[in-house]
Amino acid sequence: TFRHHLMSLGFPPTNLFGRIACEVAYREGGAWLDALLRYLDKNRRFVQDYLMTNLTPIQLVEPEATYLLWLDFRNLGLSHEDLERFLVYEAKLWLNQGKMFGDEGEGFFRMNIATPKKRLQDALYQLKKALDRLMR
Repeated sequence: TFRHHLMSLGFPPTNLFGRIACEVAYREGGAWLDALLRYLDKNRRFVQDYLMTNLTPIQLVEPEATYLLWLDFRNLGLSHEDLERFLVYEAKLWLNQGKMFGDEGEGFFRMNIATPKKRLQDALYQLKKALDRLMR
């Protein structure tokens, strides 16, 4: 059925309120979207500056059109499994593994920056503390 097909694609059925909200967002959400895009750009620049200043072994892959940043950890010289353990147990962060997108993603992790700046500051500080301990 059509409903089953939508579910298989990750589109659960919506109710009337959801459809109305979606229509209103498309019709009247331009100012909100503009503000969101400015906020995301500020967050991206903050992460980029923080990495260049405090976490130089970790490289940012310049995003093309997303709020998900690819971080390249390969300069640390750790296996993907060791990187995952480092991030979870030492830095106390949960980032998407690049390897889940294929073998070429090994050594990369993805960070969501669609969050309050304070949360990014905390996450990057945790990463810096963990990296400082690792580099001793």
